[in-house]
Amino acid sequence: MYADRKLIEKLLFEETQISNRKIAEAAGIKSETTVRNFRNGDASLDNLRLKNAEALTQFAEEKVYGYSDTEEKIDWLLDQYDSAGIKLSKYELIKKMTDNYYELAKGQFIKEICVKPKKE
Repeated sequence: MYADRKLIEKLLFEETQISNRKIAEAAGIKSETTVRNFRNGDASLDNLRLKNAEALTQFAEEKVYGYSDTEEKIDWLLDQYDSAGIKLSKYELIKKMTDNYYELAKGQFIKEICVKPKKE
């Protein structure tokens, strides 16, 4: 689990059609008043408990982006590394994947701009 402040802010301040009660229930926050206080600025997200921030992030991912099996894929990849005797954190895996994708995309981009179409 992780907490994503930007995603929580998007949920609270842009997804206004989702009720305070529904958000509070999803995040395990005891009172919808607390969610309302975050939304209207009477409470700071800096004071949000990590457990609640993680739950809000998970709920926001589902509501903002729809269902995704990304977490399951990441967990599967971590299990594969682990079974091969390589211990990686989720952050390390995502960094490794991003670096590899960057190199792949950069190479494809360079290939596309360097290859000139043949004149007929």
